[in-house]
Amino acid sequence: MIFCALIVVLGQVHLPQSLANPSVSSEDNTKTCTLPPYPHNGLWEVVRGHAQPGDEVDISTVIKFRCKEGYKLTSNNAYVVCDHDYDVNKVPECGKLCPPLYSSSTMTLKCIDRNGQDIKCSEATDGTYLSYECAPFHETPLGYRKNLLCIDGSWNYQPISSIISNDKFKGESRRYLGDIALLMTKDVIGLSEVVQPVCINNVNNIFLHVGDIGEIAGFGIDETGKPSQRIRVLKIPYKYETNCASELPRDWADKYNLPDKMCAGFTNMSKGICRGDSGSGLIFKNFEDNRYYVHGIASLAPGSKGQCNIQQNSLYTKVSFYFNFIDKELSKGYLEDCKLPAYPEHGEWVLVDGRKREPGDLVGSGTLLRISCHRPYRLLGHPVVRCDAAPSDMPICEKENGTTPAPTPAAPSNTNRTTSRVKVICTYASWWSYEGINPEDMDPFLCHYMVYAFAGIWSYGAVRVQDDYLDIDRNGTKGLYRRTTDLKLKNPKLKVILGIGGSAASNSSLFSDLCKDMRSTDQFIKSSMWLMKEYKFDGLDIDWLYPHPEPYEEKNFIDFLRKVRNALKKEGYLLSASVRSYPDGRGYDAKGMNDPYTGQNNALYFSSKEYVWERIHLNLAASAKNWMEAGISKSKLVMSVAFFGRSFNLADKRDHDLRAPITGAGPGVDGGFVRWNEICLNYENYTSVWDDEQKVNYKYKDNAWIGYGNKDSIWIKGQYVKKQGFFGVNVYPIDGDDVLGKCGRKQQLLKHLHGGLGNNFFSYYRYGIDKIKHKIRSPPCTILHGQFTHS
Repeated sequence: MIFCALIVVLGQVHLPQSLANPSVSSEDNTKTCTLPPYPHNGLWEVVRGHAQPGDEVDISTVIKFRCKEGYKLTSNNAYVVCDHDYDVNKVPECGKLCPPLYSSSTMTLKCIDRNGQDIKCSEATDGTYLSYECAPFHETPLGYRKNLLCIDGSWNYQPISSIISNDKFKGESRRYLGDIALLMTKDVIGLSEVVQPVCINNVNNIFLHVGDIGEIAGFGIDETGKPSQRIRVLKIPYKYETNCASELPRDWADKYNLPDKMCAGFTNMSKGICRGDSGSGLIFKNFEDNRYYVHGIASLAPGSKGQCNIQQNSLYTKVSFYFNFIDKELSKGYLEDCKLPAYPEHGEWVLVDGRKREPGDLVGSGTLLRISCHRPYRLLGHPVVRCDAAPSDMPICEKENGTTPAPTPAAPSNTNRTTSRVKVICTYASWWSYEGINPEDMDPFLCHYMVYAFAGIWSYGAVRVQDDYLDIDRNGTKGLYRRTTDLKLKNPKLKVILGIGGSAASNSSLFSDLCKDMRSTDQFIKSSMWLMKEYKFDGLDIDWLYPHPEPYEEKNFIDFLRKVRNALKKEGYLLSASVRSYPDGRGYDAKGMNDPYTGQNNALYFSSKEYVWERIHLNLAASAKNWMEAGISKSKLVMSVAFFGRSFNLADKRDHDLRAPITGAGPGVDGGFVRWNEICLNYENYTSVWDDEQKVNYKYKDNAWIGYGNKDSIWIKGQYVKKQGFFGVNVYPIDGDDVLGKCGRKQQLLKHLHGGLGNNFFSYYRYGIDKIKHKIRSPPCTILHGQFTHS
């Protein structure tokens, strides 16, 4: 009996035969295996040994995989053996566990994982589909579906995946205060002649007047008290709260006509809304921009013998009253929709859920594709991928003999490619780690290059670690240098570059002396080489933004860069250098505390309120134009996009427009520096204004004024860069984004930048918000990179 029990246990874990019998033939000893990266949310260890990702190990080596708490291996086998069938791309993954579900006396559950295998619904992970059958004499409730999908650790019920209610809502006990909710659908809502979008953005700054006519539409009970079989539309006038209260039953109005309600309707005209007649919300046309805005959500009205009273006004919950709640929740819940990719060359894909779709169709970003190849090709990579997977993660079809076929030239096409050639360079301001923003929090697939800011310079030329406690490994604990370069374990195509500059090189004479002295240059090269090899950096970025250099300093700097480049090139390292965006300034921080009036620090275009010199120097388009006129190719230009704003203290809080007089810097650090993640979290109650000339935003309240780029501004800049054909975009700082997701979905700005660049797997749609309609002006351009060179 003991022997039989042992067999069962071994059968469950699938212990490899090579672990039980590690002996191998002599011809097997000629083969080695490259160890894979650690799985997301998991680890592996070599059985009876020690190794790290990327190490080469002998044949018969056994690796055991395990997952963090809350995650589970998607494979039934936790062991992988280095043998002739070993494939570094086919190793177990860790999926997030879904809440366990069990069959009951009234229903039977069945679960299929992302690989098409039957599993227990109590052990389901992301990508698992659940179906259920009701017992005899039981049925599925109206509106429910019999198929559920587990996404991000939760079961996605259909057709509404979630309902987000306001925390203030307590029903009748609170007199229906806060009776407003958001419904999140699983699939994209298709627009048609009947279904059209309506705006909510800026609704808190659009004011209604008595007599304005609104419309509300929907299905509901009709005059006979039976459900309507067609959509019904009612046009009703807006009324002031005091006038409305006088027309409503007094006791009822005193109880329910609260500050979060608005009033509209007729009295004694047999026109009113009844139960269900509220599908569209109460919308009004704004004649200033010729768009429709939803101002109210049907709340309640006085009844007549328990039924609808069509002789009375009705109360609607004000959208403007809960605008911040709506905007914040929409930012959290917007869907990431994905355009299905082309079939792989010599292969095809199907959707795991069985739906019929074609390349180019829009589906949810979590949609799973199963890839297969035509004979005589075999699949290289994992057979199941998400639609929004990075191009580097998409499997390819390879000939059986191991040679990858040359690509067939594609016919010219006007359709967008799945990815943009524009490079995204992310600058990581490492000192913000003290506030809890760390490399592990960032998605390494959103950047092509990551610049670690900063290391400094010693007076004798060697590279200086700027913060020993933070940057380097100490007492067996990894420092930020290594933790940042470890991101390459997740995305091997990411290049991590060490930036030289910052406060440890802020004395301009340090760079000046370094560039003119050969011995100092040699010290710089030797020390930087050691640092890059030790911490696995891929290159250097020289960040000397000298203000007014002498001609000989420019020559020395160029000679210095040439010598460093030649030395780094021999070892396979990269070199970049930051430069000024125009002869007397930079691409961001165009405006600051030394200016006499408010202005934007990272505007795309000029403002008509600016002087001529400001128009041709202090915006991104003008900056790049200056460089191109100086002979720099577009292929070397990189636009610098700020993920921070600059604040000012207004001289008169009543004068809060662009170019309003100021007395100095406003809230923030270092002269009004405010990261976007602080703006979205701490300043949401400020009045927000969109500047359509410069394609940026500003906020104000009392004497505080903040200029910054919001999500729409970042999207537009991405569109502009792609249209102009620049080399890339430099983001500073990447940790100025909402990396931790405190305002909604994580890294919103960076994802919107990708959306503007046309990366289809980062195309974002937010329901209820009028998406960007602003037409991109042309021609001007932007900033510079000189192998790449950013400003």
